[in-house]
Amino acid sequence: MNTGLKLALIVLMLLGIPAFAHAQTPTSTNELDFDLRGRLSSSGASGTKLYTSALRTSMILAPGVRVQLYGTHRYGLSGVQQASIEREWGGTAGTASAGVVRLPFGIYDPRETYASGLIDYPLARGDYAYHSVDWGVPGIAWTGGPSSFQIEVAGFSGRGTGIWDNTSRIRGGAARVQAYTGNAILGCSRWDGAVQEFPKAPGTQPVHLNGFDVRYTKPQLIVRGEYLFGTLAGGQMKGWYLDGYYRLPQHEKWSLVGRLERLKPDADDPEARQLTLGVRYVAAQDWTLALNWRHNDGPAYGSYWTPAAVGRGDVYLQAYHRIGW
Repeated sequence: MNTGLKLALIVLMLLGIPAFAHAQTPTSTNELDFDLRGRLSSSGASGTKLYTSALRTSMILAPGVRVQLYGTHRYGLSGVQQASIEREWGGTAGTASAGVVRLPFGIYDPRETYASGLIDYPLARGDYAYHSVDWGVPGIAWTGGPSSFQIEVAGFSGRGTGIWDNTSRIRGGAARVQAYTGNAILGCSRWDGAVQEFPKAPGTQPVHLNGFDVRYTKPQLIVRGEYLFGTLAGGQMKGWYLDGYYRLPQHEKWSLVGRLERLKPDADDPEARQLTLGVRYVAAQDWTLALNWRHNDGPAYGSYWTPAAVGRGDVYLQAYHRIGW
């Protein structure tokens, strides 16, 4: 059994069951997601596939005590992205969680970024062979702070799950601070520790990573961006992206989307550049359709997930269906 799952079960016994004994029947919200994608390429293979299926469950055991479960299936692999129990005290006392928690670095919550109209992950967060910035990690975390800013900290060690449902040994600590000012949210993050460079690697490679992010929101417009730099799995990386989402005022179901991004995974690697433009259409309450045109230069480095989209680029299509109960 995964170390994080063991920890979640232990904490559940210590905190959840006594509270549950004095509570009413637990209430839960559940969500099942399906992400169907197609690719039309001017250079390389085209095709369609069920890219991801995912299950998310949130159950209230007692006042202030909640269990969170988030599992995904990609590329023939299944992974646990989150399996934690949370205890909320409110105010600056915040929320503590234990089990498999999300590594708090940058704009990391898939509920904010998934099915947004930009189909793929940003290069700087995920376009590496077997490691990335997005992880479900076995450990403990705390979120709190006053109304003007929020602090997130986490300590973790064990076998984590990456965004491709790959697993890797991972350890360390991460902290994130975000401040609210007008229509903007400004954040900074730090992760120190180590991660396995590739499957069955004999050891781990150091991580000393920094990040800055911004989110700017108006009624019809959202702009998001991140800049990441430092050591990731032993490589001296730097990368950034800036994306935007504009909802058409007279056609609320339609949004225009775009992203400009760069990534240099290591000092000796060339820089990858990519431009994505597209549209998003909300077909029904639980159906979202997206079309992206994407152009890049390779990418030029050795190990990556993003297909080459040179020449006239390629066209991505996504049909995202959510079932909730």
